[in-house]
Amino acid sequence: MGKKKGKKGKKKPAAPLPTFEYEPPEMAVMDPVYFVSVSVRMADLVHLNFEWPSVPTLITLAAIKDSIRQRHGGTVREVTLYLGMLHNDAKIHMSDDSTLADLGIEGALADGPIPSVIIFYDLPPLEMNCPIILSPPFAVDPKLVPARVTKREQEEQAAKQAQKTWKPRPRAQTMPA
Repeated sequence: MGKKKGKKGKKKPAAPLPTFEYEPPEMAVMDPVYFVSVSVRMADLVHLNFEWPSVPTLITLAAIKDSIRQRHGGTVREVTLYLGMLHNDAKIHMSDDSTLADLGIEGALADGPIPSVIIFYDLPPLEMNCPIILSPPFAVDPKLVPARVTKREQEEQAAKQAQKTWKPRPRAQTMPA
């Protein structure tokens, strides 16, 4: 069996392509981002205060409340925010979707000095339904409670006891020469 030979013919020239015209897409002009330094402080417990040195004013109140909840280990349910001072007049009544910019806080560009904002927060009192915790303490006879003695008092008592039981050794009598 031999090889088949195909027809060999001339190729037709390709049709000319239309000229390419490039139109760049319209670039969206973004608003500048403004920053503030936020100090978040609790009403009672100073060791739970924290600070963000540079935060965009577009951060929501929900994000601030979530960071407070994380700071408390997730046990906090309700958080009340106050702007600038801890007073009912400074209480923030806006929704959690509101931003710092919605509160009227004006920031600065990242290049310049950044203004500071203080946000206080307070937590509602913990409600307990446990009957053991809610029951009043019962009276105990002080004679039945052992006295609490510190380590120093124990050492002093042991030293006094040792002085009472210590007796000097009799001296050896020497013979006059």
